[in-house]
Amino acid sequence: MGLKLKIKKIGNVGAVIFCSLLLQNCGNLGNSGAPSTAGTNNGQSSGGVQTPSPTPIPTVAPTPIPTPKPTPVSTPIPTPIPTPVPTPIPTPKPTPIPIPSVAKTWNNVAIPSQSAGFTATFDAVPAAPVGGEDSTLGFSKAAATGYNDLGPILVFSSSGIQMRNGGAYGNLVNVTYAAGTSYHIQMNINTSARIYDVYVTPQGQSQILMAQNFAFRSEQSAVSSLANFANYSDIGNVTISNFVISALAVSAPAPSKPQTSSYVGCYTDQSVRGLPTSLGASTTVESCIALAKAQGLAYAGVQFGGSCFGGNALAYVQDPDTACNMTCTANTKEICGGSNLNSIYAVSKTYVPMLPPSGSTTACLVTITSCPNSPSSVGVLSDTFTDVGYTTPSNVNQAECMQRASDYYTWCASTAPVKSSFTINSMVMQTTIYP
Repeated sequence: MGLKLKIKKIGNVGAVIFCSLLLQNCGNLGNSGAPSTAGTNNGQSSGGVQTPSPTPIPTVAPTPIPTPKPTPVSTPIPTPIPTPVPTPIPTPKPTPIPIPSVAKTWNNVAIPSQSAGFTATFDAVPAAPVGGEDSTLGFSKAAATGYNDLGPILVFSSSGIQMRNGGAYGNLVNVTYAAGTSYHIQMNINTSARIYDVYVTPQGQSQILMAQNFAFRSEQSAVSSLANFANYSDIGNVTISNFVISALAVSAPAPSKPQTSSYVGCYTDQSVRGLPTSLGASTTVESCIALAKAQGLAYAGVQFGGSCFGGNALAYVQDPDTACNMTCTANTKEICGGSNLNSIYAVSKTYVPMLPPSGSTTACLVTITSCPNSPSSVGVLSDTFTDVGYTTPSNVNQAECMQRASDYYTWCASTAPVKSSFTINSMVMQTTIYP
């Protein structure tokens, strides 16, 4: 095959040459892309046409390829492995001790010996209502054969549920009982201190604190340990179940005596009162002291939750402070004696003259006949007045009686001329004053 050339002139400037090479080269096309021509001079072709210089192609700066920033590799936070919580091992509940309850028989059950403190809980169901039961439950050092063997005692009595407190039965709250009704009993017993608390929960009701710091029965005031539970039903019968002994439970905070140096002590009382002047009921310690002070009395005593008495001398015997353990009904943070027990306070006495009312009189006859014979004794000031209108105070000691007699004399002397002498040198004194 031959070489085929096709040249197309574009204006006077150059050409586009297409060359098709089949079997041989296209030849020497020259710098301009046109066929080479001999005899050219000064860059001119034989035809007189100047060959243009090729337009330089600008060098394109390569676009810089940005260096990729390394992707930060985050260090994974390890998932904490939870510490397994150990499954608590439940404390096994003590097995209840069966308690026999045969009427007219001392039923004794041995328990582990308790010399410090312990709690006893049980359920008691009386067979008869109030008035039809006389059943006693309590703890003793050995098997009981009589009531005197028991220290802490609870009784289903004709008066309701009561506890022994030293030498007498009583309670903080009067709770009656019904036949066939269950009563849950909790007794917190401090053997070393020989005191105990009792909580009673009647069936379907809330717990009631019925005894707090009650003293063991007087005959067991020196017992050192308890190792027996006993019950005896003289009338009726009480069934006991779910009896359990455990560590001493925490009792309610014990009420305290007021912070006063005037506290004297806990004293036994009787039907003939040691402090003979009744001053009120449902009092606090402070209000009872104030009542006694207003009457010019030397001592104030509160008993049985708030009954207030006053007097000028102490009577009967002093008991341990723990024997007075009944809370005041008007202030449960204070102690107000007990059953036939006075919490006694000395009154800071201010002598108040009790003179006749003011006003003119036509006569003044005063006879005083019963001042006590000893300075500390207490007696009734017996007197007789004419046209005076004076009310006799009672329970004054010798010194106060003499002082009052002197006051009367002074008053009479200021009212009218003294017609007869008046001396205080005897337990019998008399003055007569005429206008």
